[in-house]
Amino acid sequence: MQRKVDVVVGLIMNDQSKVLSQLRKKGTHLGGYWEFPGGKVESGETKQQAVIRELAEEIGVDVRAVKRLGLIEHEYKDRLVRLSVYKVNDYYGRPWAREDGTELEWLTPRELLTLKCLPTCQKITQKWLAPTKCEVLHLA
Repeated sequence: MQRKVDVVVGLIMNDQSKVLSQLRKKGTHLGGYWEFPGGKVESGETKQQAVIRELAEEIGVDVRAVKRLGLIEHEYKDRLVRLSVYKVNDYYGRPWAREDGTELEWLTPRELLTLKCLPTCQKITQKWLAPTKCEVLHLA
Protein backbone atom coordinates (compact mmCIF):
# COMPACT_ATOMS: atom_id res chain seq x y z
CA MET A 1 0.00 0.00 0.00
CA GLN A 2 1.35 3.40 -0.99
CA ARG A 3 1.67 6.27 1.38
CA LYS A 4 -0.03 9.52 0.29
CA VAL A 5 1.94 12.71 0.77
CA ASP A 6 0.41 16.20 0.42
CA VAL A 7 2.94 18.72 -0.85
CA VAL A 8 2.76 22.37 -1.96
CA VAL A 9 4.97 24.43 -4.29
CA GLY A 10 5.10 28.12 -5.09
CA LEU A 11 5.86 29.42 -8.58
CA ILE A 12 7.69 32.74 -8.36
CA MET A 13 8.42 34.60 -11.59
CA ASN A 14 10.87 37.48 -11.99
CA ASP A 15 10.77 40.47 -14.36
CA GLN A 16 12.63 38.46 -17.03
CA SER A 17 9.87 35.77 -17.03
CA LYS A 18 12.11 33.25 -15.30
CA VAL A 19 10.81 30.99 -12.55
CA LEU A 20 12.65 30.43 -9.28
CA SER A 21 13.94 26.87 -9.20
CA GLN A 22 15.73 24.92 -6.50
CA LEU A 23 18.31 22.14 -6.76
CA ARG A 24 17.65 19.42 -4.19
CA LYS A 25 20.46 18.71 -1.78
CA LYS A 26 22.68 15.78 -2.82
CA GLY A 27 22.47 12.80 -0.52
CA THR A 28 18.74 13.30 0.11
CA HIS A 29 15.76 11.62 -1.55
CA LEU A 30 15.99 12.61 -5.25
CA GLY A 31 19.00 14.81 -4.49
CA GLY A 32 20.52 16.59 -7.49
CA TYR A 33 17.14 17.14 -9.18
CA TRP A 34 15.63 20.56 -9.88
CA GLU A 35 12.24 21.43 -8.40
CA PHE A 36 10.16 24.41 -7.31
CA PRO A 37 10.37 25.63 -3.69
CA GLY A 38 7.82 24.13 -1.34
CA GLY A 39 7.30 21.14 0.92
CA LYS A 40 4.99 18.91 2.90
CA VAL A 41 1.71 20.11 4.37
CA GLU A 42 1.78 19.77 8.15
CA SER A 43 -1.10 18.45 10.22
CA GLY A 44 -3.68 21.12 10.96
CA GLU A 45 -2.62 23.64 8.31
CA THR A 46 -4.27 24.54 5.03
CA LYS A 47 -2.37 24.16 1.79
CA GLN A 48 -2.21 27.94 1.44
CA GLN A 49 -0.73 28.23 4.94
CA ALA A 50 1.74 25.48 4.04
CA VAL A 51 3.04 27.20 0.90
CA ILE A 52 3.50 30.47 2.80
CA ARG A 53 5.35 28.69 5.63
CA GLU A 54 7.49 26.54 3.33
CA LEU A 55 8.65 29.49 1.21
CA ALA A 56 9.61 31.40 4.36
CA GLU A 57 11.54 28.39 5.69
CA GLU A 58 13.23 27.36 2.42
CA ILE A 59 13.94 30.63 0.64
CA GLY A 60 13.40 33.35 3.25
CA VAL A 61 10.56 35.29 1.63
CA ASP A 62 7.38 36.68 3.15
CA VAL A 63 4.59 35.58 0.79
CA ARG A 64 1.72 38.06 0.73
CA ALA A 65 -0.54 36.77 -2.06
CA VAL A 66 -0.91 33.43 -3.83
CA LYS A 67 -3.33 31.92 -6.32
CA ARG A 68 -3.96 28.18 -6.45
CA LEU A 69 -3.40 26.83 -9.95
CA GLY A 70 -4.31 23.21 -9.38
CA LEU A 71 -3.17 19.74 -8.38
CA ILE A 72 -0.56 17.39 -9.85
CA GLU A 73 -0.28 13.78 -8.73
CA HIS A 74 2.75 11.59 -9.27
CA GLU A 75 3.21 8.00 -8.26
CA TYR A 76 6.64 6.95 -7.02
CA LYS A 77 7.43 3.34 -6.02
CA ASP A 78 6.80 3.99 -2.34
CA ARG A 79 4.44 6.97 -2.32
CA LEU A 80 1.77 8.95 -4.11
CA VAL A 81 2.61 12.65 -4.09
CA ARG A 82 -0.36 15.04 -4.30
CA LEU A 83 1.19 18.39 -5.20
CA SER A 84 -0.86 21.59 -4.88
CA VAL A 85 0.59 24.28 -7.14
CA TYR A 86 0.40 27.98 -6.28
CA LYS A 87 1.45 31.04 -8.24
CA VAL A 88 3.04 33.61 -5.92
CA ASN A 89 1.60 37.00 -6.89
CA ASP A 90 3.28 39.09 -4.19
CA TYR A 91 6.14 38.55 -1.76
CA TYR A 92 8.67 40.53 0.24
CA GLY A 93 12.38 39.77 0.50
CA ARG A 94 15.11 38.42 -1.71
CA PRO A 95 15.02 34.63 -2.17
CA TRP A 96 18.08 32.77 -0.95
CA ALA A 97 18.90 29.11 -0.31
CA ARG A 98 18.47 28.81 3.46
CA GLU A 99 19.32 25.09 3.60
CA ASP A 100 22.96 24.08 3.15
CA GLY A 101 23.58 22.12 -0.03
CA THR A 102 20.67 23.55 -2.00
CA GLU A 103 20.96 26.05 -4.84
CA LEU A 104 18.50 28.55 -6.29
CA GLU A 105 18.43 29.67 -9.90
CA TRP A 106 16.09 31.78 -12.01
CA LEU A 107 15.42 29.57 -15.06
CA THR A 108 13.23 29.83 -18.11
CA PRO A 109 10.67 27.07 -18.56
CA ARG A 110 12.59 25.98 -21.66
CA GLU A 111 15.77 25.61 -19.58
CA LEU A 112 13.90 23.59 -16.96
CA LEU A 113 12.71 21.11 -19.55
CA THR A 114 16.33 20.41 -20.54
CA LEU A 115 17.59 19.88 -16.98
CA LYS A 116 17.34 16.92 -14.64
CA CYS A 117 14.19 17.90 -12.76
CA LEU A 118 11.58 16.03 -10.77
CA PRO A 119 8.71 14.47 -12.76
CA THR A 120 6.29 16.80 -10.95
CA CYS A 121 8.43 19.79 -11.95
CA GLN A 122 8.26 18.66 -15.59
CA LYS A 123 4.47 18.26 -15.35
CA ILE A 124 4.06 21.73 -13.81
CA THR A 125 6.31 23.32 -16.42
CA GLN A 126 4.41 21.68 -19.27
CA LYS A 127 0.97 22.45 -17.81
CA TRP A 128 1.29 25.99 -16.41
CA LEU A 129 4.45 27.51 -17.84
CA ALA A 130 4.57 28.28 -21.55
CA PRO A 131 8.04 27.20 -22.75
CA THR A 132 7.83 29.49 -25.77
CA LYS A 133 6.47 32.54 -23.96
CA CYS A 134 8.02 31.87 -20.52
CA GLU A 135 5.01 33.05 -18.58
CA VAL A 136 2.36 31.52 -16.36
CA LEU A 137 -0.68 30.55 -18.38
CA HIS A 138 -4.18 31.51 -17.27
CA LEU A 139 -6.51 28.66 -16.43
CA ALA A 140 -9.93 28.46 -17.99
